[in-house]
Formats: sequence, C-alpha cells, structure tokens
Amino acid sequence: MIKKIKTKQRQSSKWLSGLLALCLPLSTLIAIHSHAEEAQPPAVVEGFTCNYNEGQDIDDLLAARDYYVKQAAKAGLEVGPAFLWSLVKGDTGIDLVWLRPHTSYAAYAAAMDAESAAPELAGVQARFDAVGDCVATLGTVNEVFTKEGADPTGPAVINSNACRLHPGMGPDHVNDLRLHMNGVLGNMGDNTPLGVYTISPFVRGADTPDLVFFSVSESHSAYGKFMGAVLNSDAGQRVGRHINMLAQCRPAVWAGQQVIDAPE
Repeated sequence: MIKKIKTKQRQSSKWLSGLLALCLPLSTLIAIHSHAEEAQPPAVVEGFTCNYNEGQDIDDLLAARDYYVKQAAKAGLEVGPAFLWSLVKGDTGIDLVWLRPHTSYAAYAAAMDAESAAPELAGVQARFDAVGDCVATLGTVNEVFTKEGADPTGPAVINSNACRLHPGMGPDHVNDLRLHMNGVLGNMGDNTPLGVYTISPFVRGADTPDLVFFSVSESHSAYGKFMGAVLNSDAGQRVGRHINMLAQCRPAVWAGQQVIDAPE
C-alpha cells in the first residue's frame, strides 16, 4: 500500500480498533533495530488496520499488491518489505493489519515523496481502496527481547496486546516494563518466543492505543509453550501484574506472512 487503503477514520467505541497491532517478522525487526542503534533515528512502521469491503478477501488484496509492485517497477522504484497479519483470535473489530517498516522517519518520508511523484502509481490507491476500509498510523519500534540465534523464515504467530495507559503512566513507566520483561524473558530458556517488541504510536487515530507490545513465535505450539511458562511461573505472574498496573490491554492472536519482499 502506498500511503493507506483509506484515510477515513471509522467511528467506534472500541479504542482498540484504531491500532490493534503493529507487528513485524523478527528478521525485519532485528535489521531495522540494529540500524537504529547505529544511526540513532528510531525505526518506524506504517500500520493499516482494515476491514475487507463486501465481497473482497485476501486474494483481492494480493492482486492489488501485485499491481502496486508492477507499477513501482515501471517507475524504477524499489518497494520496501510489507507484511500481512490475519486475525486468528480476539475481539478486534478488524480483519487484518498491513505493515510497512522503515529504518527511520526520514526513510519513510523519502519513500512517500518518491511514490507520490511517480505517475505510474497514480492508479494504485484506487485498487487498495476497492479492497478494504482502513485506518492508517505510524509508530516507533522498540526491542524488548530477542532470542539468541532467532531467524524465522516462514509464517509467524503474533500475540499482540493493545494498551491504553492508566492516568499518570508515561514513557518512563513503559521503559520500566520493558526492562522487567527483558529480565524475565532472559531466564525462560527454551520457553522464550523468538522476540518481544513494543510499538509507540506517534501518528494516531481517534481510537489508537498508547502502546502495543507483542511476541513473535514460529508456530501456535511454540506460542502455547511460551504462554504456559508465563502463566505458570511466579516471574510471569509478576510481569502480568506490572502490565495491569501500567495499562488496560486487550490481547489478540494473528497469523502473519510477508507479502512484499525486501529489495535485494
């Protein structure tokens, strides 16, 4: 998607619907996080939380993707990676999340300028608009924990939590939670997921949560093993209480796939 599927904000009483999850396959997160550490600007991810229009489905979305990639190639533009997350479990009010990571805000802005200036891409937006109704956001990515040697190459399972911070809670309290989670995850051995990350939105919709944190697992079995270790340990229970002190969160589980490869 170039900029969005649609910019229209859906009116909803569910604050979670604006940005339920912004999540990336671990290999991409590692790459953009490492770049951020070297060059300082934070990694940025565009997120589009969407419902399919009537009669549309994933095949129509991927057909719009194909047209986008083809037109970008005609314009001589390299299209960065993109990822699709389809809902498995959760009261989200949305069907899917489309994600597009950038190494920095400057990289995001450069991509937007280049695509906006390319006449070959003029018809792409209409293709996506026909498929779904979406809300667009931007956020920064922070690493909480990455399993040593982790490098998933296939589809991933994401457990996301979209959170509204309690009054008086802010960035320092969120960082305290990251540190707490890192310490616990570092002692979980083989029960750890491939990684755990947070997204902090800075371009927000009316219903956008304050914080999204999520785990990345290679399968549902691996995710279940991780959750079992969390729920059945004192350390995991303390993390849960810490989260409850910080924010009100709602979980969801997603199946993910990479739908546009990174440039070689």
